[in-house]
Amino acid sequence: IVWRGGHTAEGLRGSGWLLGPFPEGGFWTPAQNVAALKNADWLALAREAPLFPVVVLLILIPALTDASSLELVVKQDIDPNREIKSAGLGNFICGLVGGFLGSSSLSATTMVAKAGVPYRIVGLVSAIFCGIVFFFGANAISYLPRFPIAGLLFYIGVDFMREWLYSDRRRVSSLD
Repeated sequence: IVWRGGHTAEGLRGSGWLLGPFPEGGFWTPAQNVAALKNADWLALAREAPLFPVVVLLILIPALTDASSLELVVKQDIDPNREIKSAGLGNFICGLVGGFLGSSSLSATTMVAKAGVPYRIVGLVSAIFCGIVFFFGANAISYLPRFPIAGLLFYIGVDFMREWLYSDRRRVSSLD
């Protein structure tokens, strides 16, 4: 509809309707990992090896608390052992390609649960978008409009506030 109205992507991006513009060369590329491995200080990494269990605990504890919170959101039992294994595998794979540690997102899961979207489809769509950015760069998503993303974030925030400030106030004492 927008293009039929004579608007261009650059014009829409300039007026703030689309994501971007993204800086050229300002984002991570897979080739940077190879260069980083060549320049890595492996002795410094070996000296920090005793702290590796702390990193594991820093991911393990939130994974367990997220699992119990997600049970309340989706109203079904969640196997914490399975959640920990999948988080561990995902973080291991991310580490191999130079990514960051990650965990489940309570706000995103809440939004998906309330929308009634099948969970596997959400994971598949997320993986597709991550793959697009990974292989083609951030400019590949510069054609996405900002307003649905902002609207979803706004909805999540308002819904959490409604739930915590209004709905849950009867269940907690006024001191809490």
